[in-house]
Amino acid sequence: MKHDAPMNEDLARPPLSERALHLLDQLGETLRREIPRHPGRWLQAGAALGAVRAGTRTAGRVARRHPLLLAAAVVGAGVATWYLLRQRARRAEQAPLEGQARRVEAVRRDAAAAPRAAPVGPPRRRTRGSATDRTAH
Repeated sequence: MKHDAPMNEDLARPPLSERALHLLDQLGETLRREIPRHPGRWLQAGAALGAVRAGTRTAGRVARRHPLLLAAAVVGAGVATWYLLRQRARRAEQAPLEGQARRVEAVRRDAAAAPRAAPVGPPRRRTRGSATDRTAH
């Protein structure tokens, strides 16, 4: 007798533990391939993370036991940051300008031969009662 009915899906899939092991195996292979082999860096990073974790725990205990000390530290850090930024701004203000310079040689000319420069600005208007108006009448 032919059996054309679909198989039970639960029987077609591998058990969950096998799939999980397969995925973990793929993850391990990917990590081994992608991450460079530098055990010194991993050790250094682990030590740094451990130090940060211990420091955070200690800082939390101190902050709970001495809240005024924490407030004073925050104010002190703020003042120090403000002072450093102020000093940096002053140094930047006094620093030489960035750019390029080109030397231009000075050339002397005769005063009679030199052309006169045109006046800068709008033309002057005559005012009432000026010397030129009195002589015209």
